[in-house]
Amino acid sequence: MLSALPHLTLSIVSLFGPVNAEAAEALAANTPQPTLTEKLDKKARSQGMSLEALVRKILNEGEDDSFGKFIGNFLGVPDGAPIKLKQVAREKSADNRNRSCAVVGQEPAGHGFKPVCLVFLAQSLNGLDGESHYFRVAPDGSLETSFISRMKFDESGKPVRGSGVKTDLDVNAPETKALLQHELDFWLKGKYRHKTAAAPAAAAPVAAAAR
Repeated sequence: MLSALPHLTLSIVSLFGPVNAEAAEALAANTPQPTLTEKLDKKARSQGMSLEALVRKILNEGEDDSFGKFIGNFLGVPDGAPIKLKQVAREKSADNRNRSCAVVGQEPAGHGFKPVCLVFLAQSLNGLDGESHYFRVAPDGSLETSFISRMKFDESGKPVRGSGVKTDLDVNAPETKALLQHELDFWLKGKYRHKTAAAPAAAAPVAAAAR
């Protein structure tokens, strides 16, 4: 402990004698200083990935897909709208959830894929009871739509027809914002990504479950 080692608090001057001021200035002048870009990059790494960087990553690495009609309607996404999708299996999540992040886009003639929103999905399974949290987020990070879908599954892992229940969430409620922040921490900061032991089969991936 520092209290037991008072000599550790001695200054460099007391250890090595007076420092020549001109020599110190020359040393400082010759020491490479981080550029503004390097400082910002370091700060960004400590705070996690930006939402814009996540969009670029998914556009580069994601799979082409689309939402089904019903889920698309709930999210305010036109039927058949193109999406880029990235999924993470529950075995790679410390909180035991399947996750998906989709970048929803438009394809104006001759202008390629234009992102209009992101959709975060977190799925959990307790026995045969499944729960899915959906969040539609604007490119600027504002939460536009959120709801929970609860559904029962049979022994083979297939959804039980007619068992689905949808509950809309208040996008301004602190509880909803906390749920979204949990997902943002996963995708942007790498939290809750510790590997866990293999778990029983989970609910179907977002694209399949949405149809």
